[in-house]
Amino acid sequence: MTNRKTPPHFSTFSSTQPVVLSTVKVCKSPAEVLRLVSGMIQEKLLLEDSNTTTLNSQLKFYFDEVGIDTESSFALMKEKSLWPLPSDICDKNNATNLLKTPILLTLCELVEYVGRVRESGRFLRLGVTYKSMAKWAKANENPGRNDAQSPSHSTSTT
Repeated sequence: MTNRKTPPHFSTFSSTQPVVLSTVKVCKSPAEVLRLVSGMIQEKLLLEDSNTTTLNSQLKFYFDEVGIDTESSFALMKEKSLWPLPSDICDKNNATNLLKTPILLTLCELVEYVGRVRESGRFLRLGVTYKSMAKWAKANENPGRNDAQSPSHSTSTT
């Protein structure tokens, strides 16, 4: 039996809470960007807890090499051609064996979502989940909606 991934330890929101965005920048360091992206990847792909430390280490190396250190620089990576193959940048001290197609495709999906967030003039909240981000993105595709997931109801000042 496979050990299923537990929710990311830094997530402080329930799965029903609609708050995804903030009107002020709260993700202020490369470590926070990495933690958010890594947590959403782990959640979407249901990764086992035993892989999370290695994944975080490999993503950190990859982000450092690619130049992703802010929410905005992550959002700029819209073209798949901008993402080098992990095998092209690994070295004897930095493995990238976990960064396979499912993770790279999830990165591209998250870039699309974060790009929409930045285009709206907002920022991600710390602890945002993949589920809440995907729900916000879907609701944001239909700007005429007036429910708890519409952009006008999904911001906070912290």
